[in-house]
Amino acid sequence: MKQGANGFWGTFRLALGLFKREWRSGELRVLALALIVAITATTSISFFTDRLAQALLNRSAEMIGGDLVVRGTRPLDPQWLEMPEKAVVSAEVTEFSTVAINDDQLLLASVKAVDANYPLYGRIQVADEAYGESSLLGYAPSPGVVWVDQRVLDRLQAKIGDTINIGAAEFTIDKVLLLEPDRGGNYFNLAPRILMNHQDLLKAKVLQPGSRANYKYLFSGPQETIKNLKSQLAPQMGVGYRLLSAGEGREGAGLVLKRTQQYLALAALLTIVLSAVAIGVATRRYSQRHFDVSAMLRCLGATQKTIFRVYFLQLLLLALLCGGLGTLLGWGAQEALA
Repeated sequence: MKQGANGFWGTFRLALGLFKREWRSGELRVLALALIVAITATTSISFFTDRLAQALLNRSAEMIGGDLVVRGTRPLDPQWLEMPEKAVVSAEVTEFSTVAINDDQLLLASVKAVDANYPLYGRIQVADEAYGESSLLGYAPSPGVVWVDQRVLDRLQAKIGDTINIGAAEFTIDKVLLLEPDRGGNYFNLAPRILMNHQDLLKAKVLQPGSRANYKYLFSGPQETIKNLKSQLAPQMGVGYRLLSAGEGREGAGLVLKRTQQYLALAALLTIVLSAVAIGVATRRYSQRHFDVSAMLRCLGATQKTIFRVYFLQLLLLALLCGGLGTLLGWGAQEALA
């Protein structure tokens, strides 16, 4: 056992000595440079691909309003809303069209009623006055007030602080609504938007049996929990309901996300192929230059197994050094790209 240990350390010292000599002579520098460039390119592309894919996924979740969204033309069974675990945060959104009134001015508006948890992702862009500077808020309007599109103010000849009638209730205009995160670039919404608190629906009495409205239930939480919730809800989806997850929301957003992920995966694959070619060329050059050294070692009594161990230890040491340096450079490169 002791002889085996001495033999290993003797082989290791020989490999280390040859490694130092070949490094000083430049034998290993070409191969080391190829390894570092290949590892740097591969790790930077991989890191950046994962980072960008996660950012796109988060953006997709913002565009639909949550990690999981249930859409329907009628309210969900209350029992369904009790299914999510405590780790899941939910929000309820109801959208419908109705007439807003200010004195003798009438306007058909698209009303969006949201609860206190809205928005789950992103921020609501508002302004404190007409055509004023915008700000981002992470909460919904409080009961009794509404945030309205600039077109509502213009067409109803109203201003911030005025009251408007929606259904059977009066509401105070508190802010100018510029954009909700889950509107998702719907540029063809002709009716101006009014954002109100979900608690005001009963007071306004605008939704009656047979009223046309869209109901959305937004969920966010850990990925595994969302998957379990989706598997529980999917079998219960009936006519009039649709279950969406991040990346599957609006067809345009889902298509862009899918194509971007495919493009980044292709870029990473091409990088790996080119890196493998560079390493192969450098390795072939390295092997050809060591034919004479291997023959000399055999003449001096070294076995084939000993020579294999010597070069294996050299290449292992080179791989560890170049791998660590290439990984650090790749991480720094993707930070710079980001």
